[in-house]
Amino acid sequence: MEAFETPNMPPLAIFDVNLAVDWHRIMKHHRGQFKVFKDMNTNIAQITLSPLFTNWKALAHLFKSSNAVILSGYGMGNLPIDN
Repeated sequence: MEAFETPNMPPLAIFDVNLAVDWHRIMKHHRGQFKVFKDMNTNIAQITLSPLFTNWKALAHLFKSSNAVILSGYGMGNLPIDN
């Protein structure tokens, strides 16, 4: 139940036995013309780590060469550790 964490922002919702949505943090829909944002940073990496992951040099390279890295954990968010 605690698979996701956003250390730089409070949660938008908490899901356990009940669902608690923090509605004042949810962006409201504004009517009007649809906008497409084209000027976005594309130097973002995403990697899914499994218990068999061993290529720590590749992971270090992602951290050095990307503006952001999204780490996806295995199962409930567990990440492998280097022994």
